[in-house]
Amino acid sequence: MKIGEKRHIGDGVYVEYDGYHVVLKANSPDIPTDTIHLDAHVQIALRDILVELLPGKQEECTITCPKCETTFEDTSKLNCPECGLPVDEFSLIRQRRIRKE
Repeated sequence: MKIGEKRHIGDGVYVEYDGYHVVLKANSPDIPTDTIHLDAHVQIALRDILVELLPGKQEECTITCPKCETTFEDTSKLNCPECGLPVDEFSLIRQRRIRKE
């Protein structure tokens, strides 16, 4: 998903990526009745819950560090096991890389 892109995902829910947060909006992408900004820790926690609820998807539950490109499966870790980068900085680094390109 590109920065600023908006998608309707169903049931009156719209999602947008601002470069750091995944933003959920209710009932309208432009004038929502409610808005929730999910930072990296919450995104990971939500993904882990969805993986538990969706059988057969466990093998897809990995995260890749944007700094050292280490891939690890234990998404409960708060830092990359290789370089120590805090997980909540992953989206910020992705945003910086997108702007450089």
